[in-house]
Amino acid sequence: MADAILSLFLDQVKTIIDKAKKEVKLLVGVEEEVEKLERNLDLVLSVLAHAEEKKTTDELVKKWLDRLKEAAYDMEDALDEWKTSVELEVKGAENAANRQGKVTPFCNFLSCFSFRQLSSHRKVARSIKEINRRIDEIVKEKDKYQLESKKIELPKRPETSSFVDVSKLCGRDGVKRKILRYLLEGNSEEEAGKLIQTISIVGMGGLGKTALAQLVGNDPDVKKHFESVIWVCVSDSFNEKRVAKAIIQGLENLSGSAAYGLESDPLEVLLGRISKSIEGKKYLLVLDDVWADKGEMWDSLKVTFDLGAAGSRILVTTRDLQVASIMGSSDYQIIHLEKLGDEECWSILRDTAFRGKDKLKSREDLEEIGRKIAKRCKGLPLAAKVLGSLLRSRSTKGEWLSGASCTVYFSLKILSTRIMA
Repeated sequence: MADAILSLFLDQVKTIIDKAKKEVKLLVGVEEEVEKLERNLDLVLSVLAHAEEKKTTDELVKKWLDRLKEAAYDMEDALDEWKTSVELEVKGAENAANRQGKVTPFCNFLSCFSFRQLSSHRKVARSIKEINRRIDEIVKEKDKYQLESKKIELPKRPETSSFVDVSKLCGRDGVKRKILRYLLEGNSEEEAGKLIQTISIVGMGGLGKTALAQLVGNDPDVKKHFESVIWVCVSDSFNEKRVAKAIIQGLENLSGSAAYGLESDPLEVLLGRISKSIEGKKYLLVLDDVWADKGEMWDSLKVTFDLGAAGSRILVTTRDLQVASIMGSSDYQIIHLEKLGDEECWSILRDTAFRGKDKLKSREDLEEIGRKIAKRCKGLPLAAKVLGSLLRSRSTKGEWLSGASCTVYFSLKILSTRIMA
């Protein structure tokens, strides 16, 4: 299960580091420190698996991991401070303008905001520089503890399906109702002639976007409202032909040799087949885990979808807000999936570790530790689920405390996420 946690972390880092380079300009004065942090994280990642193995028999390695964890927590706090400061500055300027009963000249607002923002950035830059110094020392010590680099291949993104275990989704009832309203009710854009509406669920990895889409797609009202519900797992390799084949399989319930027969058909033939299948039909197309932000790839498919009946819908899940816009979602049709509360994370962790509340009653000594672990999940249901699975086979207080140390992976993941956010 430690491998599962490591895989979850590495899966996040794979995209986080790339996006950090593009968006790090938002942190004025921190560019060099973030580049340095990236290099240090690469070095840490290369030996992290070995360190996790050795910590059970080597007390010094355990302390090394603890120091790394503390540095990650401090980095998280520094970036939190920067983010909160900027949000308060923007809100304060807006409130001041409202109190005056007039709109603050943009140039005055920008000047004030930029000055205060620069001050905040300088402060966080100093904090990051100091934490980087600590991580530098930690990285240098890896050789002293004979920690070996282990090349870990990132797992391919798992294929998703439309099936869902409703019992495993927690804290999303309100969002589900909102999405159902967009799917089942008409709107002004529809009345204006825009037949096919696209709703996008946007959020970082681990928030449960796929599970939410599965829950919505399996709702009885949805199945009754739409003639066809098609599920396509797009993942990070958006390919028009592959997506078109998956849509045909969903529309025509193809499998086996019948599905294999689509392999030789060119894209134009596949699109023509989709057109005939959906023309005049009210459908829901779910495109799960969309990464590609190349509009021209999407446009060739979108023309075909417009042949469906009024009221048809496309539901997209993605980590990238730009993807949602390219796919055609208006601002009000973009659902920003938020993190869960600590209580909800504890509920997921508890139910996964104990398989329900009843078994916890006899182990109340573990609840306090469990709640602390749930808090470190920082609102990510996937993190709570993975940690709950890890703790399921551990029965003593000591084993749970040991399991809590695995949150170092999530701390580093959260740290990297804050850099790009």
